[in-house]
Amino acid sequence: MRKRQLLSLLLIVSGLLVMGCGTPTEAAQVPQPNKLHIVIHSVDTNTSTEKNVSSLDSVQKVYDHIRALPVIPAGQICTLMAGPTYDLTFSRNGATVLTAKADAGGCGTVKLSGKDIRLADKELWQTLNEA
Repeated sequence: MRKRQLLSLLLIVSGLLVMGCGTPTEAAQVPQPNKLHIVIHSVDTNTSTEKNVSSLDSVQKVYDHIRALPVIPAGQICTLMAGPTYDLTFSRNGATVLTAKADAGGCGTVKLSGKDIRLADKELWQTLNEA
């Protein structure tokens, strides 16, 4: 009987220890960027311009806006209109937090990863140009 109680207590304590290791909020936390490097590729002149943004408010505004964009709907039909593209690298203290490729042509998309493509809005292009 005593062994059974000890075993039950041991299982309960073990379960609590496992649940306490690395809470979901800790694992899901992504460091907030404090720098943004932008490379703008022009369509007309086939040139690129680089821009470094270190204003924390500007960096956070662009980062939050991109993360909040909706996923592009399946089967979205886009025009073949060309536009500038933006290579975006968000970093914190030299470590990359997020890379994205924004394409102002066609539907206007932001590619965060292979399958994570967002539908940009006019506000994003305005925010990028003001950054």
